Amino acid sequence: LASNLRLPLPLPPVPSRVHQRRVFEETYYTNVCTWSYTMAFWSWREWERHIDWMALHGVTMALVLSGREYVMYRLLSSYGVDDAAILHFFTGPAFLAWHRMGNLKGWGGGLTVEWLEKQRELTEKILRRMRAVGIKAILPAFSGHVPEALRDTAKGKDAKIDHGPGWFGFKHTYSQVPYIDPSEKLYYNISVDFLNLQSEIFGSDWVYAMDQFNEINPKENTEAFVASASSAFSRVLQAHHSDAIWVMQGWLFVHARDFWTERLIQAYLAPVKRSQLIVLDLISESSPTYPGTQMYYGKDFIWCLLHNFGGDSGMGAKLSVAMEGPYN
Repeated sequence: LASNLRLPLPLPPVPSRVHQRRVFEETYYTNVCTWSYTMAFWSWREWERHIDWMALHGVTMALVLSGREYVMYRLLSSYGVDDAAILHFFTGPAFLAWHRMGNLKGWGGGLTVEWLEKQRELTEKILRRMRAVGIKAILPAFSGHVPEALRDTAKGKDAKIDHGPGWFGFKHTYSQVPYIDPSEKLYYNISVDFLNLQSEIFGSDWVYAMDQFNEINPKENTEAFVASASSAFSRVLQAHHSDAIWVMQGWLFVHARDFWTERLIQAYLAPVKRSQLIVLDLISESSPTYPGTQMYYGKDFIWCLLHNFGGDSGMGAKLSVAMEGPYN
C-alpha cells in the first residue's frame, strides 16, 4: 500500500481526552468484489496496516472471504468429491468474487492445496487482528453452487442439481455453475455442515454473507419459488446458531430490475425474520432500492456507497449525497 503519511516526531500532545459518540449502530466495509478487484494478492503486510486503518475509521463489521475455498475444499472432500474436481472448480484468485457468487467456475484456475493452506493461515491472522480491535467478521455461507462431480458421489447422486444460467457471455465450461435446489435435503445438509466446519476452523461472530441470485435470475418467476429459496437458508441459519444473521447484497434488485418486481422482492424477504437479516443497499448514492420497497418492507438495511467498481476508480463523487444520504 502506498502512503504519503509523514508523522511528526514526537507526536503532538493531546491536552484532554477526546470522546466521540457514533451516530450509527454499524459501519460496514468492503463487498464481495473488493476481494478480487483489490485484495486478491494481499499478504499479511497489507492486511495488518489496513485493519488498523479500518479500526481508526470506525468500521464495526467487514467481509472476510479469504478462507472460504479452504472450507469448501475440506467439506467437499468429506462428501466424496475428489481433489482434482474440487480444485479445478475454483477460479483463479483474481476471479474468486464471481465464483463465490455463483457466476463462474474454473476461469483462470484452478487452485492448489498449498494455496488454500496459505489462505487459511492468512485468514486466521486477519480474524485475530479484526476481533482484537472490535471488528466483527462477516464470513461466507454456502450459496448452493457445487462442482458437477458432486452428482457422482453417494450423497449427491439422487439430489436435484440444476445448472445456473450463463453469465456475461462466458461459455458453458466456465459459467452455468451447478446449483443445488434449495428445497433439497442436500442443500440443507451442506449449508449447515459448511457453517459448522467454518466455525470450527475460524470461529464466528455469527454474521454471514450469502447471495443466492447475484446477476443470476431465479429459474422461476414466482413468489412461491423465491420465498422457498430464502426460507431454506433461514432454516439453515436457525439450525447453525439462534443468533446468526444473513447479510445479503441488494445488488440483485438493481442489476435485474425487470425481474425483481416489488412483489417478488417482498416475497423473497418475507420468510426471514427482521432480526436475522441485513440487506446491503449496495449503491445507495446513485441507485438506491430502499425508497421503492418501503425500506425493504421493514427489514434492516445498510446505506452503502460504492467508491468504485467494475475497474472504474475515478476520483469524482456526489459529495452532498454521500454526506447527507445516510442521515436522511
